[in-house]
Amino acid sequence: MILDRFRNINTFILDVDGVLTRGSVLATDDNSMLREFNIKDGFALQFAVKQGYQIIIISGGNSPGVKSRLLNLGIEEVHTAIPNKVKFLKELAELKSLDLQKAVYMGDDFPDISVSELCGINTCPADAIWQIKEISSWISDKKGGEGAVRQLIEMTLTLQGNWESSSNSVW
Repeated sequence: MILDRFRNINTFILDVDGVLTRGSVLATDDNSMLREFNIKDGFALQFAVKQGYQIIIISGGNSPGVKSRLLNLGIEEVHTAIPNKVKFLKELAELKSLDLQKAVYMGDDFPDISVSELCGINTCPADAIWQIKEISSWISDKKGGEGAVRQLIEMTLTLQGNWESSSNSVW
């Protein structure tokens, strides 16, 4: 059963636009490109970090606001403006001695196809493109930026007994 595979996960690797955000950009008159994050996704990310899980963000986009938001959640591996996610993840995995078979990847669009195949489990939000859905082992019933990451993290940590049982000791 697919859920059994989540019991070995120790690393979450995530795209930003369309996964942690709804995939839309608000362009302002001062040339800012604003994105909206889901606060419940943020809680789950912060909680997973405090539980000792590795969170890695890999995005082709380059927004100081996005990077700041994720760093403020305690995520140390926030990588933006990455033109080749596959090459980057292979190099990072070697540098950090990451076992990518114990990693789950969540992406939503073409740049995520090849990189997701490097990981033990491929996942996506409900509104991912059909090509991503076809290669995903698990599809959230939430859209990107609307709790898909929270659902993934909560499910994984619950299966491992790390969601509710330790919550009081972390906060």
